[in-house]
Amino acid sequence: MLRGRYRFVYGNDPKYGRKGLKLKGSGHHYGSRHLVSHDIFEHFRRDGTLEDEYRAFGAIIWMRGEPGYFPDWESHISRSIVDMWRNLYLRQKSLPVMTPRRSSAIDPDLDDLMNRALELAGKAVVQHAGAAKMLAHFKKNLPRMRNLIRSGYQEARQKYGRIGPCQMNDLYDEVSRVADQAERTCEFEGQEVDIFINWKTLTVRFHVLA
Repeated sequence: MLRGRYRFVYGNDPKYGRKGLKLKGSGHHYGSRHLVSHDIFEHFRRDGTLEDEYRAFGAIIWMRGEPGYFPDWESHISRSIVDMWRNLYLRQKSLPVMTPRRSSAIDPDLDDLMNRALELAGKAVVQHAGAAKMLAHFKKNLPRMRNLIRSGYQEARQKYGRIGPCQMNDLYDEVSRVADQAERTCEFEGQEVDIFINWKTLTVRFHVLA
């Protein structure tokens, strides 16, 4: 079931030195209006984990990549796959094993995406003393990354398929516009904002709590 209300908090992110909105109770960062749309539509667990980030890549592919709204998405996401993996490696952890059902819609794209990511990872670690160990860790997690991305793609298609990617992109832009208005209205850190989406009319409004 699609939610109609999303509560955000206005604040400053010390790590990135920026002000913005973040979903209340989520493990996400404060961010710009486009990050608000990304967090609403392309994150499903919203727990700040790397698993959720990899799933979000799949949602991005369905919503903005394949329809052509995200230019050069293959290069962007393959780089992001490697960037996320660096965090995984530094923590000396591995992604969970999962096997979502195969999908003829996404699998050809995933083949190319994973090959790009593997090539980028090889270039990224070549100067490190432990390059062989690092690349082995990446290859071990590569099928798991693929499955998480596939899972996110399938979840986005199941959740928004009746609306369609074109209208979802219009809604994405509208949420970004409304989020920008809401952020400008906020007066102090910690102030809360409700963003409401009418899924029947595909309209958006906001309310800043006092």
